[in-house]
Amino acid sequence: MPTKVYILCAFLFLLATPYSASCEQKDVEKARIVLQTSSMNEVVIKRGIAYRTAGNVSLSMDLYYPPSIDSSTVFPLVVFVFGYSDTVMRNTSVSKLKDMGQYVSWAQLIASSGLVALTYETLDPASDIEKVIQYVRANASSLQIDASRIALWSCSGNVPTALSLLTKESRDYLKCAVFYYGFTFELPGSIKVSELSTRIGFAFPAILGVPDTLRWDAPTFLVRAGLDNTPYLNETLSRFIMLATSKNAPLEFRNLPNAQHAFDILDDNDNSRETIRRTVDFIKQHLSSQ
Repeated sequence: MPTKVYILCAFLFLLATPYSASCEQKDVEKARIVLQTSSMNEVVIKRGIAYRTAGNVSLSMDLYYPPSIDSSTVFPLVVFVFGYSDTVMRNTSVSKLKDMGQYVSWAQLIASSGLVALTYETLDPASDIEKVIQYVRANASSLQIDASRIALWSCSGNVPTALSLLTKESRDYLKCAVFYYGFTFELPGSIKVSELSTRIGFAFPAILGVPDTLRWDAPTFLVRAGLDNTPYLNETLSRFIMLATSKNAPLEFRNLPNAQHAFDILDDNDNSRETIRRTVDFIKQHLSSQ
């Protein structure tokens, strides 16, 4: 098994043991989502837009636009939220998350559907995502983005960072969220996930310890991979579903019994493709003009 593939399966997909046989067959760093369309290759990509500069450090983002854009159109935005820093990724000798095939292809798919997709560099996930959103909203006009219509997409160990954005503070511009096979809330009295996050290197914001501080009115699309053997992960998803139900939250839950962690790049079958299609439709539905 190539070293690069093993590291990705162990770190990016969070020590799902034993690791999937599919990881042995694919270089996960380059793997693209299993739904491909011809229009994905026609999207317009604007790379290297600096959103944060401090001393000698400059962090940038990439924006993916629909094909054949004109200067008068503004688009809703989908932000792919990262909970691993680029430093962690460099320590595993792999690309930054934004440059991995999974995120490049997801962003292309979103852009080909008529929205703008955003990926970005990060050194401090919790702080940097705030800066990304601040920059986008402050420069919405020049970026051709509708600052009032933003969606979040996140998966795996990146989900806690995305979930922590959905607070009771005024974030009405966050219209919906998509969480694929990701960690959410600890079980009461448990610190297993927070300890795992420290060991592996993904952010687990403290606010997730107090679910009542989060808003529950944002429509959420949650996908569980039934064969996911990542430690504690599906336990936290069960808690999220229980809490969302108790809050009467607008939750669309999809359980894929035969799917593994990272099914969107590893499981090349109709169930995966149909779930990806539904994800895009869900996002478009909730980002549509009111």
